[in-house]
Amino acid sequence: MADTAAHRRRRRVAGSLLAAGLAPIIAVGAWLIPASAAEGDESRAAARFVDGEVLGIDLDTVAELAGVEVENLGTPEPVTDANPLDLTALGAINVEIPGGVQLPLSDVLQLGAVNQWASAEDGGASHAATGAVADNGGVGTGAEAGFPGNATFNLTDLVGEALTDLIADLQLELGAISSEAHLAATDSAFEVTRDYEIAGGQLRLTVPLLADLGPQIEDLVGTVDETVNGLVGPEGAVTGAVQTLDSLLSLLEVIGAEEVTVATTLEADLQGAVQEFLATPLGEGTGVELNLAEGTLVIDLDTLLGGLNDQAPNTQVLSNAVVDQLATTIGQLLDTLVQDLVTTIESALQSATLNLTIQATVTDPLLGVELGTLDLTLNDTLGNIIAGEAEIVDNSSGVVPALIAPLLAPLLETLIDTVGGVLDETLFGEAGAVATLGETAAGLVGGLTDALTPVGELLASILSIKLNVQPDQPDAPVGESAARASDGPYSVAAIEVAVLPDSPAAVLTLAQSTVGPNTAGDDGTEVDGTEVDGTEVDGTEVDGTEVDGTEVDGTEVDGTEVDGTEVDGTEVDGTEVDGTEVDGTEVDGTEVDGTEVDGTEVDGTEVDGTEVDGTEVDGTEVDGTEVDGTEVDGTEVDGTEVDGTEVDGTEVDGTEVDGTEVDGTEVDGTETDGVETDGVEVGGEIPRPDARAGR
Repeated sequence: MADTAAHRRRRRVAGSLLAAGLAPIIAVGAWLIPASAAEGDESRAAARFVDGEVLGIDLDTVAELAGVEVENLGTPEPVTDANPLDLTALGAINVEIPGGVQLPLSDVLQLGAVNQWASAEDGGASHAATGAVADNGGVGTGAEAGFPGNATFNLTDLVGEALTDLIADLQLELGAISSEAHLAATDSAFEVTRDYEIAGGQLRLTVPLLADLGPQIEDLVGTVDETVNGLVGPEGAVTGAVQTLDSLLSLLEVIGAEEVTVATTLEADLQGAVQEFLATPLGEGTGVELNLAEGTLVIDLDTLLGGLNDQAPNTQVLSNAVVDQLATTIGQLLDTLVQDLVTTIESALQSATLNLTIQATVTDPLLGVELGTLDLTLNDTLGNIIAGEAEIVDNSSGVVPALIAPLLAPLLETLIDTVGGVLDETLFGEAGAVATLGETAAGLVGGLTDALTPVGELLASILSIKLNVQPDQPDAPVGESAARASDGPYSVAAIEVAVLPDSPAAVLTLAQSTVGPNTAGDDGTEVDGTEVDGTEVDGTEVDGTEVDGTEVDGTEVDGTEVDGTEVDGTEVDGTEVDGTEVDGTEVDGTEVDGTEVDGTEVDGTEVDGTEVDGTEVDGTEVDGTEVDGTEVDGTEVDGTEVDGTEVDGTEVDGTEVDGTEVDGTEVDGTETDGVETDGVEVGGEIPRPDARAGR
């Protein structure tokens, strides 16, 4: 049959319309709508703002918290529903916290007014939105329509003893929350779009150690205040230094001054400065703020994460990277706290005002008549006095100005240097009040740094916060399916909060929108990945196609062909029978168990002119011996060697007979013992001719 795979239509999950660069969807008219609807279209949508379980109470069972669900089974008109959440229901639900205390759910979760909206349309299209949305599903317009969609979680009672002594109170605050989902069928595919929005979020922790640090710092500044007060007054260091100033004493002696008065006062508001310091959050804009006056640590999740919106599906807020960044930022803030405190107090002291007056009366010693008054005033900031930029005003009267004129200039210069030196050494010197404040504060903050650094790890162990929750995407919530068919259902929730995630005391999902499953009834298309009419059903073809990998009618059944095909590896009809191998054996002229019959080998032995046990019969070898002209035990018979000796003209024991050597001696013209016969040497000498022989 023809390969139907080439004709099967596959549906796919399209990428997000937002990812494709389309504008955010905020009105019904912006969604993809098929040009026309076919019979059999189905669409579904649902929206629910709050869902989950709190201390054993399943919120699905609370009718007042129900969302909206719509279904369209092919009607031309959209099926739409909008239902604001009944917030009073939260106060009517009681939860029992550890210890047996019952609280209304509204003490755990406070919500601003929220809406829930869903629409199912013809043509396999559906839409859902919830949270800060209007009745037409417009996201981002809900606040204007009276649906701010904010939420606050009071988590302290849910967490219980797991908070330890480090954290006394824990709260999660979220701005306007919303989500939306859209699923539409096009000519060849379903396209899904999902989005969410959270207008900021903070974790607010009450930390007793921070609350304790404020009063400790106030006490340190109080010590500086005492030092400042000790500079002035009748017994003050500045007063004493002026009274013993030689140049002043000389001047007083010249004019004959009587009733000399040196008065000093100093106006400084160190307590006001430290209160402002404690009330100003430390670390504004860093994502972590320490408020020492309130004893709170505020974590701006939006700043720390780089934005709560546009995060990947199932993003964990308190990830390892965020926890590490939190610890680093806290350490840096506490390191700067001491320097900021020192700078604050130093600035307050520099701005403090010193008022110094030197007054005396000059009287004629003879007449007892007052001739004038000495009146010198120094009134300036400590910063100017120490820097030598202050001025002394001379308000003297009578004859005094003329009398002191030659001595006044050196006196004023010496006076300012003396007062400035006392102030600088006492307040700002190496062993001064400000340096002592810094050293003591550093000791306090160092212990706090060690205690607060692991706060991020503690939070991650007691709290899980996920953004853009999509069950069909990686890292989906526990228990959720990891995949969906292309036609849905698809869902998105703006946020999921789990308290004590290892053994949840509460799991709350906010702003969940769901679309699908939808169908576009165009006959011959896939429904849940299955083709109808001549197509695959669960991967199986019907009518002339494979059923469980088996062909019917002229096709294989369990790998076996029927009618003209092999059965158990044997061909029937059109295959060999008689002269065909049966169990691998030929019949008639073929091998039986590897043995030939008639002129063939039987057990490897030839019959009639063949070898029997390796021995030839008739002219063949028997045990390696030839019969008739062949060797017997290696000896030739008739002209052959017997034991290596030739008979008749052959060697016997290495001796030739008849013209051959016997014991190395030739007979008839051969050597015998090395002597030649007939002109041959015997003993190696040549015989001389006999003289008599010639006579």
